[in-house]
Amino acid sequence: MKKKIIIISAVLALIIIISTYYLLTSQRQVKEELVKKVIENASSKCMGLDGKELEQCLTQVDEEVTNIAVEYNDPSICENTSITNVEGMGRQECYMRVAIALKNASICSMIGETMLEDACYEQVAINIKDYSACMFSSDEYARDECYSSYASVTGDKKACDFIVDELSREQCYSL
Repeated sequence: MKKKIIIISAVLALIIIISTYYLLTSQRQVKEELVKKVIENASSKCMGLDGKELEQCLTQVDEEVTNIAVEYNDPSICENTSITNVEGMGRQECYMRVAIALKNASICSMIGETMLEDACYEQVAINIKDYSACMFSSDEYARDECYSSYASVTGDKKACDFIVDELSREQCYSL
């Protein structure tokens, strides 16, 4: 009897593992197909455009891909966006929006540009209402700025305690 229960449990566990694998595989395929369609549509939609019209078209494509990355909470989809677009963002904006959606400041490090990463940490901290994201900022000055902005926007003066520069800390408390 115990042997039957063990065998049945093992079979059920195997079924669950296989089902989970197929579910995750099909979700990945859906994401890949969505991104592929957006890019294919962009090829035909943006073909023949130049100058400002082409830049606007490519920015719109980046926005669509970013929306998919946010919807599926998958920063790897951001690799399908432009490195930069007409607004000077693109992939960086995608990573920032996914980081905020996932409430995960570590995604900001994927941006690869220190000033933009610092801005991402600040935005994540403010959006998730958790100043601990500021500690990932690149240096003391950036962290102080992040804590100060957080305190200013959220009204949470506890963040001011972490500001190293004395004058900046005093200014933070007075905001």
